[in-house]
Amino acid sequence: MQLKKALKSLVPPSLQARIRTWKAERAIAVFEAEWRESRRNAARIQVRRPIERILLVPPDPGTLMGALGDDAMVTSVVEMARARNPEVEIEVLTGRPVASEMAVAHGLKPVEIWESPHFVRDLDALLTKRRYDAVVALGADIMDAYHDFLGSAKMIAVVDLPARRGIPSSVLGFSFNARPNPRLAAHFAGVSPDVRFRLRDEISFERFGRFSPATSELVADSAFVLTPGAVADDLGAWIDAMHADGRKVIGINVHPMLFRDATDEQIATIVQRGADALLACAETARVAWLLLPHDYRGRLGDAVCLEPIRDRVAGILGDTVRHLDGRHRASTLKAVAGRLDGVVSGRMHLAIATLGMGVPALCATYQDKFEGLYRHFGLPDWLLLSPESFLVEGTFRDALARFIQQLPELTRIVGARREAVLALSRQNFTIFDDVAQTARIGSAGQGGSPAPVQDA
Repeated sequence: MQLKKALKSLVPPSLQARIRTWKAERAIAVFEAEWRESRRNAARIQVRRPIERILLVPPDPGTLMGALGDDAMVTSVVEMARARNPEVEIEVLTGRPVASEMAVAHGLKPVEIWESPHFVRDLDALLTKRRYDAVVALGADIMDAYHDFLGSAKMIAVVDLPARRGIPSSVLGFSFNARPNPRLAAHFAGVSPDVRFRLRDEISFERFGRFSPATSELVADSAFVLTPGAVADDLGAWIDAMHADGRKVIGINVHPMLFRDATDEQIATIVQRGADALLACAETARVAWLLLPHDYRGRLGDAVCLEPIRDRVAGILGDTVRHLDGRHRASTLKAVAGRLDGVVSGRMHLAIATLGMGVPALCATYQDKFEGLYRHFGLPDWLLLSPESFLVEGTFRDALARFIQQLPELTRIVGARREAVLALSRQNFTIFDDVAQTARIGSAGQGGSPAPVQDA
């Protein structure tokens, strides 16, 4: 290993970059060639209802549920599948041993082929060997190849190939950004018209329709239907005590990822502005604060900002401020959010959990993720704060004060739309009831005959 590192250090960085690019393009070429071949050999099968076995593809097969948003989406699929058949077998594609171990721990059967250099060949063999009654992929925010072209292309292939065999296949509730990788266009255009691409917000639905003729449907995020867990007794007692004292209890979630590759100075500014806002609002309103982490990933995790905020205000605010210590599942945090009066969230799936419980959310936005979510509820744009709001003194403070003041009206707005949004979320899971996917549904574009996969 040391010799390998020493030899690598002798290679100029520019040449190393060229080698990485060559390897990536070679992997794409192998993938696309195998996809073409597998399409020619697909034989249709008869699926069963109620479902007896499904294949689940998580947003990140390398970790399975490394992020709490992934936990929320994966768990929602598992719950909805088991609602149809408590004995259903759920197999999940994984890419690494750590993800496979997590799958087993959650009662799922891992199929560790995602990182295979011959992924399509292995997938084809799997579809031949195992009888699946549905294939569902959680597209999340990866279907536009913003992060990884090959990963996005695999997500398309993993629903295309089973659909050609007559297996109901769908990509559930995903977002689509304004600048998708143009290389994906041919793959979407060539996909089986029986695949359903379900977009989780109206903005993404419109963008996808302009980019692709594939069959698409507007839904809401699958995590809206996640069953809330339980709130710990001591935390519940604290919330009740704050309410009994006439206080609104507000959840606070901010984190370093509001800025890409956040500097120490930017993190310090988030902490300073957050602490200042909590102290200022506590002077003008009867409030209590619950600092609410929703990501535990080291330097990118929420504690990097939330713990210093707590330390700055605790001496002044006393027991009216609390940090939720420990690590918790997405279902637990959803239950906690449901006990609060409002939540400030920098994480989209914490906002989804909050709104899904009928509680208003003020969001610090990033990566173009929140606008479509708010359109579902008809919430005003001023509830969406740019990361730069934390760089200008008083901006976050004023928005937080306005949020607290307007909580009664915002709660009414969220409550009025909540059931309709939950119904849209449940639309993701009609795939477990469908026997065949031959009908066209309200699509942004009409899927035609499958086009050939284009070489990169």
